[in-house]
Amino acid sequence: MVEEDTMRSTSTQSASLEDRVLTETVNTRLLLRPQIVTNVKDPDAGVRVSLIHQRKGTKEQWEDIPSPPLSSIKAGEIAKLELNSEKTLRLFDELKNLFAISESGGVRLGENVLV
Repeated sequence: MVEEDTMRSTSTQSASLEDRVLTETVNTRLLLRPQIVTNVKDPDAGVRVSLIHQRKGTKEQWEDIPSPPLSSIKAGEIAKLELNSEKTLRLFDELKNLFAISESGGVRLGENVLV
């Protein structure tokens, strides 16, 4: 089966791709939210990601759980997001695919379906 992905440019230097679900239960899921970027200082660094934890009720829509920025953490505090080996492998596979997209043409203007 051929996988397709939709890339939508957000500027001349960045484009968003569809969220990737790393893990999902009935009421929570962990997403990888990727962007392809043009990085003039380091052309090999063409992928930017956010890990998003979402929650929903049984009859509700998925919503991002708000969280404070990591810059608000004070000395002695910790923020931790642990991934088990299965989630880590899924993240690794998704990152390989994203870097392949970045290396195969980078940011494309408009909306593009990638195969």
